[in-house]
Amino acid sequence: MCFPLLPVSFFQHTRCPVLYFVQLLYFRHRCESVTAAAYPHHLPLQRGVHLFPFSSFLLPALEPSPSLPPTVSISYIPGRRPTKTMGLSNRNLLLISSSMVHGYGYLDHAADELKAILHSAVAKRVLFVPYALRDHEGYAEKVRAPLKQLGFEVESIHNASDPVAAVKDAEAIFIGGGNTFRLLKTLYDMELIEPIHCRALQDGVPYIGSSAGTNVATVNICTTNDMPIIYPPSFAALNLVPFNINPHYVDPDVKSTHKGETREERLRQYHEEPGTPPVLGLREGAMLRVQGDRAEIRGVASARLFRPNKDAEEYTPGSDVSFLLN
Repeated sequence: MCFPLLPVSFFQHTRCPVLYFVQLLYFRHRCESVTAAAYPHHLPLQRGVHLFPFSSFLLPALEPSPSLPPTVSISYIPGRRPTKTMGLSNRNLLLISSSMVHGYGYLDHAADELKAILHSAVAKRVLFVPYALRDHEGYAEKVRAPLKQLGFEVESIHNASDPVAAVKDAEAIFIGGGNTFRLLKTLYDMELIEPIHCRALQDGVPYIGSSAGTNVATVNICTTNDMPIIYPPSFAALNLVPFNINPHYVDPDVKSTHKGETREERLRQYHEEPGTPPVLGLREGAMLRVQGDRAEIRGVASARLFRPNKDAEEYTPGSDVSFLLN
């Protein structure tokens, strides 16, 4: 990034060369943080690359602390809103709550929708992204079996020598579930945020997400259910739709003796922060199909929509929720 010139007054208050050096490095660090928050799609930043090659031993405290994401607060909704100029008429998404549903085999409840979205683009090969789980090879094999039965080949991005090139060549992209924080951080680390965003919104490449893969398809990951076992440089996600999704949404159990917060209460707390977008709660078996400017609830279960200062609304499979894309 470019470093702005420091005002003369900055130098006037710094007579000690060592102190000036420390202040200069801190100033640079703060510039990075502000830039990351204001322009999340310019990420990933080259963290750890200092102004001078020997500076890291002087300022270890300036590296991001693992206790908090360094650039984004929950009240800030990162990511630019998609516009008509970004090729939204080509958008072709299938966002699934979960790959596993009681009474079905792995991905069986979504088989018809998977065939429909892949056939719509005449796709024969699916690029699978297994970064949400630690065992990439095992995860890829698990997904390969059901898709092979549907007539599609699966290539896992972790085997690609150039992941960015693999995305650019993909006929379809499927990001699987697991831990959302691990997934998003890896997408940033591999510099895949912008390539996937462009391929899905501009090129119309089918995007399939399940669980964590659905979370990262939205504006940010603030409504994930996962523990922050690792932190990405930003909560900003792929921004393929201008709202949040809460996969695995569960209704309160009126017979339960548990006194902790319900999922609905947690989502209401999210909406207490200013500027937060709607949250679509997808129950197990529910999914969202997006084609251009049209969005519809699909699957074997309904969805529950939360909006700030409004009562929650129910949407059964077949319901048109295209208004969420506006």
